[in-house]
Amino acid sequence: MFQPSASLFDRIGGRPALADLLRHFYADVRQHEEIGPIFSDDVPNRARRRFLTEKLLHIAA
Repeated sequence: MFQPSASLFDRIGGRPALADLLRHFYADVRQHEEIGPIFSDDVPNRARRRFLTEKLLHIAA
């Protein structure tokens, strides 16, 4: 019987891996002189997650 392959989300480790990626991404990008202010601590976590998740989904599509 045909079994569909795992989704990209599952192949990269699912929610725990994405949360880890986001944590590292924002910690690193905030230190960048030019784009750091865009990703400041003033941005709510919900907005951060949505932003990068949308970008990842767009790339995967």
